[in-house]
Amino acid sequence: MRSNERPKGLTELSEKDSRKVLEGNELARFSIAIFHDCRRHNMPAVIENPHSSRLWCMPSYEHARSIRHVKFDWTDFCQDGTPWRKRTAFLSTGIGA
Repeated sequence: MRSNERPKGLTELSEKDSRKVLEGNELARFSIAIFHDCRRHNMPAVIENPHSSRLWCMPSYEHARSIRHVKFDWTDFCQDGTPWRKRTAFLSTGIGA
């Protein structure tokens, strides 16, 4: 329903898939708005999603990664002893030095 080139959604989707994409886009906009509010008020905030998620390709999330004091990190669950890798990414602000 999305691609790296069209992270906000592909064209020619069914009505059902279009609704899912629109809902996801609204949640993404809401999440990044709250993240920026926290950043402006020096409050810690983290957005977590799979590392391969198209969320990280959205322009507002790409822009956030370029802002001073915003970090983009990831981890592999296997480093904590799980039998699977599952790379997960974190966009954070106001955490640590």
